[in-house]
Amino acid sequence: MPRALIVGRAREVRRTEYAVKEAFKCLGFRVKVFDDVKVASWVGEALTNFLFRRALRRWRPDVVYFSKALHLYPKTIGYASGLCPTVMWYFDSCKIIDEQTLDRARRVTCFFTVSPRDVEDFRSKEIRAFHLPQAYYLPKTPSSLSRAEAASEVAFIGNNSGDEYRMKFLKFLGRKYELTVWGNGWEGLRGYCRVPNRRVFGEDYRIVCENTKILLGLHSFLGMRSRTGAVSNRLWNTLACGGFLLYQEVRGFQILKDGEHLVFFSGIVDARDKIDYYLSHEEERRRVSLEGQKAVLERHSYISRVKEMLKILSTL
Repeated sequence: MPRALIVGRAREVRRTEYAVKEAFKCLGFRVKVFDDVKVASWVGEALTNFLFRRALRRWRPDVVYFSKALHLYPKTIGYASGLCPTVMWYFDSCKIIDEQTLDRARRVTCFFTVSPRDVEDFRSKEIRAFHLPQAYYLPKTPSSLSRAEAASEVAFIGNNSGDEYRMKFLKFLGRKYELTVWGNGWEGLRGYCRVPNRRVFGEDYRIVCENTKILLGLHSFLGMRSRTGAVSNRLWNTLACGGFLLYQEVRGFQILKDGEHLVFFSGIVDARDKIDYYLSHEEERRRVSLEGQKAVLERHSYISRVKEMLKILSTL
């Protein structure tokens, strides 16, 4: 049985690394986790790197998967790559690729990123980079929401990162629709819409998607539209739950089809017009959400992503 060593916070059920770990297991790997974040908080970075090298020598994995691995020295990542194939999967689209990320990306066998545009940037710096979008993952956490609490005409799920664009957009929509904004940091929206001031995961996320007529996907900064092909993991999660997703357009995104699996909007006026249309066309809304759910459940799991990762790795 092949062995995979997962570096990152893969024991925490809400983390994407946990989904990656479970995917490796489903594909027949024996899996161990090295949580560089937790170990470094206990013993410091120098001893963390020593312990990681020792784990590599003792367990002899067939592949090492790195998250960001910020507590491992670049030379330690390079050491791992000298022993077996290594991969790093970067989930954030980069506004600017920093030297810390570049130094780590150079040390792995394959570097994966969710943005096709970032692939071009990394390859221009002689890094073996490949595009691999995120997938759906809903942690198995119990529900604490009733259907009545979750129900809304329009909802947005996500924390407030201090982006004024999102705030203005949601205030505009809150004046016209029954809008609920799930996540932390949205106190400034009180009086414009319903603000439960709580995050939703797992079954709560599913219940929100099932009981909201339109889920809104809104970029955290306007420049995301030009980050070709990059989308949030909430796109996959919302569709997997059967939600109808109205998502801000992303240049070059062709994995799913506009009007068939989800609906894209170009700006605030277009979003308003499409909300009006789909609120009054329930059957069409239902058709799109069902097709979107089917496509994502069939082809966009973390098992399928790890399969693709291993396929690319095997060609090098």
